Amino acid sequence: MELKCGVYGCSNKADREEGLQYFRLPAIITNQGSLAEKLSTERRHQWLVKLNQNFADKNLGNLRICSEHFVTGM
Repeated sequence: MELKCGVYGCSNKADREEGLQYFRLPAIITNQGSLAEKLSTERRHQWLVKLNQNFADKNLGNLRICSEHFVTGM
């Protein structure tokens, strides 16, 4: 499977771009209580809001976001 960034307009691919990392959407945690499930659901929702795309017909388990779309924190 070709690993490419799922952000609209981004053409980064793992086999073509060196030095980039690819991240999955945060998983929804269902086996650690209702608070963990609520927090992880909200975290995932916020990622999807920030991406501002329609993923209704997409398999989100395969979605990757490249490191160019993250703040480094430095």
